[in-house]
Amino acid sequence: MTTLLMLITALLTPLLTLLLVALLDIQRRGCWSGFTWLEALHVYALKMAAYVKTHWIQRQFERDTEHFPECQSELLLRILRRHEDSAYGRDHQLSSINSVGGFRASQPVTEYPHYRSYIDRVAAGEKTAMLSADAEVILLAETSGTTGPNKRFPLSRGAARVMARHLRCGADHVAQWRDVAAWNLRLRMVVTLHQPAKHTEGGHLQGAIGLLMGSTFSKASCFCTPAAGYRITDEAASHYVHALFGLREVSLNSINTVFLSSLVTLLKRMEAHQEDLVADLRHGRLKDSLDITDDIRAELNAQLTPLPSRAEQVRAAFAAGSAGLVPRLWPDISFVGGSHAGVANTAYPALVRHYCGSMVPVLDCVFGCSEVGLLATVTSYRGDSGRVFTLIPDAAFFEFLPVVEDRVQDLEEIRPDDVLLSHQLKVGDEYELLVTTRGGLYRYRVGDVFRVVGFYNRAPRVQFLYRAGQLLNICSEKVSEAAFHQALELARHGWPANTTLREYTTAVSPLLGQEEEEVPHYLLFLELDGGPPLSQEDTRLVEESLQQHHERYRLLRQLGRLGPVTVHQLLPGTFGRFTQQLKSLKPAASAGSAPSNLSQFKMPRVMRSRERVLWLLENVR
Repeated sequence: MTTLLMLITALLTPLLTLLLVALLDIQRRGCWSGFTWLEALHVYALKMAAYVKTHWIQRQFERDTEHFPECQSELLLRILRRHEDSAYGRDHQLSSINSVGGFRASQPVTEYPHYRSYIDRVAAGEKTAMLSADAEVILLAETSGTTGPNKRFPLSRGAARVMARHLRCGADHVAQWRDVAAWNLRLRMVVTLHQPAKHTEGGHLQGAIGLLMGSTFSKASCFCTPAAGYRITDEAASHYVHALFGLREVSLNSINTVFLSSLVTLLKRMEAHQEDLVADLRHGRLKDSLDITDDIRAELNAQLTPLPSRAEQVRAAFAAGSAGLVPRLWPDISFVGGSHAGVANTAYPALVRHYCGSMVPVLDCVFGCSEVGLLATVTSYRGDSGRVFTLIPDAAFFEFLPVVEDRVQDLEEIRPDDVLLSHQLKVGDEYELLVTTRGGLYRYRVGDVFRVVGFYNRAPRVQFLYRAGQLLNICSEKVSEAAFHQALELARHGWPANTTLREYTTAVSPLLGQEEEEVPHYLLFLELDGGPPLSQEDTRLVEESLQQHHERYRLLRQLGRLGPVTVHQLLPGTFGRFTQQLKSLKPAASAGSAPSNLSQFKMPRVMRSRERVLWLLENVR
């Protein structure tokens, strides 16, 4: 008996010690008050496992970035060997390629039309049109295009696995824990909008890549919004539900949105509906006027209880104004996060900072696209580096096309020597990204333009600037160059007969910075060749035409999230001087780029530089 007791004691002592250490660590880190101790221990075990896995993945990430060119070469050859027997692989003789040089010499730079017929075959059920016979297509990832059919790209199981690994346990988590706040067991407000699923004719799931987000939900995610809240399809109703459940948690850990523009919209809606939110907190039920289905309402109401004291705290926080609202509502919040979406949206971090004050970090965590999934991650949040991304070595094979004379080259302009590899990049220069993916894209123009700001080991560290070929974008409306040009051409038909449009370019008002109350809008700069200045009625035709031919833009105008286009008529000769101005500001083209030649210059249809927009404003007639 004594021996048995000693054995039991020997077994239980380390277990009880581990349990005590875990409970003390939970208390030290912080834990949601709604967890029972057993639930807290369960979540703690899951998070500790993720913590260990994250550091294991970080070590692998360090090795891969130290050998970035070699890792890229190995990845490219794996992709080629895997898909060489696909229809595309046979058509383009992928089996004969055995090196990076051979690949770059034999394969063209590509855009979406190059793949449309192959992708249509995959969508119809013929996956071997682009992928190997044993590959599994889990999604036709769809872009959010607004003119013509949306683009769609096969996402394989292998690509999704890489994306999930870096999304759940990537380098940005290590950076957050080191530079911002240690992980804890408090709840998070994760704001996403439900996207109804659809299927292709061949039975493949098709939609935005966010459809796969559901696979990342677990008890360890600690979302404050119940699962039913993620089935809401109306943005305003979704924001209201996320806000209500977030406001219930005084110790909320963080707020995460896809874009910072969405976070600004969420906070403004919270202010606009503060009385309803306070009332719902006090009574413990959703307001009757909220536009959601009965089953979702029942599920959500079942999770609510009256919180009169919290309602009074929230009321007092709103009463003090919008400045510093976030830390007044949630004194222990660690950070807020969302994509800054390029330098043209610099007003949004400033607006978020207005709500958050100086003490709440505003983070940008990862960067992705429909073609690849996850492209890059943040490796440091110190200083301004939280808006700089490190390319993930095993995400895709990367190539880089220099931006020439402040504009992205058309496909027919690209010469073989123009496209560079990572070791040829120059810090400070701008490049469009090309990718070769596990989903069967080769040297594909993603359309993202980056500035190289340095290297993490040997992996490029980049700052996202803008989307190539995407003229204007403030609230995810994505008005393309073709769409805006069409609207302008139609507006011209209503102008006086003797009016000739000499040249034009555009910008977005957030580029200049704006007051909190100012509604963001487009700036159109026109130079006429003879004739009198346009009247207000003439310039208003641009706004009317754009609303008529772009549904998303019209909706955002009706919602008040965008203001009307402001038309600036420039002095005669302005664009001639402006062309010389651009040439003088732009350094000589890098080796391999098109020569710096005025005869090859094309006016950029969107200005990305604040200084250049201010220069144009100084030349308004």
